[in-house]
Amino acid sequence: MGLKFKDLVDAHPTSISSLKYKTIVMDGMNVLYQFLSSIRDQNGDYLTYNGYVTSHLIGLFNRTCRLLESEIKLIYVFDGQAPQIKEVTKLLRKNVKEQAAKRYAEAKKRNDTKAMQQYARQTSRLTTEMIDDAKKMLELMGIPIVQAPSEGEAQCAQIVKNGDAYAVGSQDYDTLLFGSPRIVRNLNISGTRRIGGRIISIQPELLLLDDVYSKWNITSDQLRILAILTGTDYNPGGIKGIGVKKGLKLLHEKPSDIFSRFEWTHAVSWKEIYDTLKDIPVKKDYILDYGKPQYDKLQTFLVSERGFDAERVEKSLQKLQFDRQTGLQQFG
Repeated sequence: MGLKFKDLVDAHPTSISSLKYKTIVMDGMNVLYQFLSSIRDQNGDYLTYNGYVTSHLIGLFNRTCRLLESEIKLIYVFDGQAPQIKEVTKLLRKNVKEQAAKRYAEAKKRNDTKAMQQYARQTSRLTTEMIDDAKKMLELMGIPIVQAPSEGEAQCAQIVKNGDAYAVGSQDYDTLLFGSPRIVRNLNISGTRRIGGRIISIQPELLLLDDVYSKWNITSDQLRILAILTGTDYNPGGIKGIGVKKGLKLLHEKPSDIFSRFEWTHAVSWKEIYDTLKDIPVKKDYILDYGKPQYDKLQTFLVSERGFDAERVEKSLQKLQFDRQTGLQQFG
């Protein structure tokens, strides 16, 4: 959803070591898009093997292994059916991808590799086949998967609220809106991230929902209204001219009938968006199956079927096997 809540939330510095023995639930689609965009060849194209896209698998496998080696338990959640009111956003995103594809083709004619890489990242599309590959790999690694009935962020938040995970691992602030008590950002072992072609240093950050409520003296209902004012996936851009600071002022000074004082230009009513955010479907009877890694099958899938480097996979699996023997995924 990409809520513009950076100025709303205080980030508490944390570390990978402080998350040891804790369970983090990850928004699978968010993670896959991240790697699908960032792991490309010199021309900006996906990495592939025998016609299968592998960019997302490479990133997912490496990060998952490193987090497991750090004795962090993981759960992955995948999106279900998006709410109908998200159709406008989906069309906007489709248009952006189409425009980027045209610019990529033009850059390719000029042999402008820098521009090709830039525009190629904006064309990323997750197919059913890519998602199925990711799920298969995680299952072979013994990682629990939860299929959300609707938005993955809402399901992640529910798992944390239920006490089955410590926090949601995400770069976005969206799960706060769905009531997650905690979010961990920058969950990256390397301590770096590529942004706009630059490598920058990052540190894990912990965001606390209670901090937001107490610092700004607002409720969960007011947080949803603030999100609608500033823009959600269901009303991109929000109300023109209203950011977080102005929105907070409106909540406290004129809390009643806020939306009646502004021109509403979106196809969906604010009330429908509010109700969707508050009552979005989540699965409460999910099963967290921490299985044993199926090393032989995993190696066959990654090396023989998807072209991973055999030596690198073997090294990663040896580390996982050692850690599993010491009780990894059995603690907590």
